[in-house]
Amino acid sequence: MFLIQWIVSSCALILAVLLLRAALGGRISARLRYALWAAVLLRLLIPAPLFSVTVPASSDTGPVQSSSAPVQASASAEPERGGFAGTMTEDAAAPAEPAQPAPSPARILAALWLTGSVCTALVLLGSNLRFARRIRRTRQLVDLACTPAVYTVGDLPSPCLFGLVRPAIYLTPETAVSPVRLRHVLAHERTHYRHGDHIWSALRALALAVHWWNPLVWAAVWLSRRDGELACDEGTLRRLGDGERTAYGETLLALITAPPHPGDLFSCATTMNSGKHGLHERIRRIARTPRQLLWAAAAAIVLTALTACCAFTGAARPEQTAGPVPDPDRSVACDLDRNGVSEQILLHTEEGLYTLRVEEPAGSGADTAASKLLWSTEAADAHPGWKAVFLTQAGDGDCLMEYTPTMYCGEATYAYRVFYLDRDGGEIVVDEDSVSFGLNFMFEDNSFDARALAAFMEQVNAWLAQSTLLLNTDPELSSTFQRLGVLQDDLWFLERDGFTRDPNKSLLENLLSYQNAMTAQAAVPTAAELLAGIQAADLSETGGADAAALAQALNGAAYAPETDAETWAPAFRLTVHYTLEGSSSPQTAVLEAPAEGDTVLLSLTGQVTYLFHSENPENESIYLSQTPYSLTLCVEDTDLCQLVRTWGQSM
Repeated sequence: MFLIQWIVSSCALILAVLLLRAALGGRISARLRYALWAAVLLRLLIPAPLFSVTVPASSDTGPVQSSSAPVQASASAEPERGGFAGTMTEDAAAPAEPAQPAPSPARILAALWLTGSVCTALVLLGSNLRFARRIRRTRQLVDLACTPAVYTVGDLPSPCLFGLVRPAIYLTPETAVSPVRLRHVLAHERTHYRHGDHIWSALRALALAVHWWNPLVWAAVWLSRRDGELACDEGTLRRLGDGERTAYGETLLALITAPPHPGDLFSCATTMNSGKHGLHERIRRIARTPRQLLWAAAAAIVLTALTACCAFTGAARPEQTAGPVPDPDRSVACDLDRNGVSEQILLHTEEGLYTLRVEEPAGSGADTAASKLLWSTEAADAHPGWKAVFLTQAGDGDCLMEYTPTMYCGEATYAYRVFYLDRDGGEIVVDEDSVSFGLNFMFEDNSFDARALAAFMEQVNAWLAQSTLLLNTDPELSSTFQRLGVLQDDLWFLERDGFTRDPNKSLLENLLSYQNAMTAQAAVPTAAELLAGIQAADLSETGGADAAALAQALNGAAYAPETDAETWAPAFRLTVHYTLEGSSSPQTAVLEAPAEGDTVLLSLTGQVTYLFHSENPENESIYLSQTPYSLTLCVEDTDLCQLVRTWGQSM
């Protein structure tokens, strides 16, 4: 269900912003810190993904025709979307009048969610309507000519900006005591108006109404309001000037007398109250300008953008084709509780949610008129609900196998369980195992054990070889079954990231080759990373240029704006040799500059060292190996361009 994906991605985005806020909050501007919440707000209000990634077509063919139907197909039948193929004995026939299924948990939760949203929206609407009615009865016009209009209202906790269609500034009587205070407050509230905070407040209230049950959303709204006040203070002081910092801080301390109330979250007014901790941070930032680092701002923007892209990306499935055809001669009888009586396996579908049920038919094992639910499990089309269930054999009887090859953001946990049932539907596990690994080879702590993964997959495929598919909502697994034509998993990611598996090699050999290829790929830095790390001691040949000045210019080029290299002809060339830590090979940087302008084209070539795992299954050795790189970067950099013209050769 897309709702699950919406919830999970929204929570992940909130947590990402909270982490960035904690790690970089003092190193970036208050306005940028406040802007990070815009991505969260958009995700909370837009349930559908804005981008889509096409995943392989499932081996299933479409929704089952009946919402609840017993399994009676042959083992050669094609599995349907979220469906299954299997053979039951004749005494597993469907009852003449199947019971009407009870409302699903998903439908009940959706009803509760909608009810809570309506109630919260009514509370929000009523709170703001009461506030609007109160201030309209008692307000007195101060200045209608300016935008927005200014009024005074008695019994206000603090000055504020309020109104969505026609916003206005509302002042407390104490504000007019001092012309300095009045100037500070008007500058503050007009900054709120320029930032559009009256609109953001209404959107935050709407997000609360939709996600009323989520404590992370309440925390996000509370903290974004605080960050909004910090951003407003920063913008106000930018207009007032640094000379007003002390006086502005005194104005805040004088006017903010009422402590914040949890009910403030329901208000769309931009009050100046921010709590004890919030006020402390505001005064600290007002007292002195925090040091703002360019790298911190860039990191915050890039990481938030990447996380937001992941949160707004959903899976788009192409037209699905027929799935694999198991052995048509195999016939499997289902007696999962091993009492000599075959059970019925039924599949119920509803809005992307699948429920697989094992039921004892009416009259079996007990004098009952209705069938007895023995066991059930749920799966979903949404990523968090992906699951595969199979009917298999273990020992002298039937078993179920649940297989969940789960992966999120390159971190995977593959697990399976094989079990049969007791008379009460309890699971008696015959075999189970799991393996965890990561595909984020750019991280030093990434864990990828090719041998452990190959051994785990050997166990999984041994079970799949004697199994019948009952239910599968994992599109990657469905694509694998379709490609192989049998129920086997050869790991879909071995066909991605520019790697091509060798069909003549074993799974272990392919995994070792994949590990080496991805490790080598991750070892190659970007051009900016290379330039930022070069020191004067690393330069072995500078073409006559001063090593310290050249290293400093190369470091600066890592952060210089990029430009197009095809619009000019190089007139000067400077060749530089440098070394990289851990690599004995010489590295070369060719710097080219035009006769006019500040553009520099950098061509970086060399080799980097990485750990190479022996691809011989009998040899577990690890060696140091090298992989070449060739990178280009074109930047606008005055200092570096001047060095190239001074010390480079004419072309």
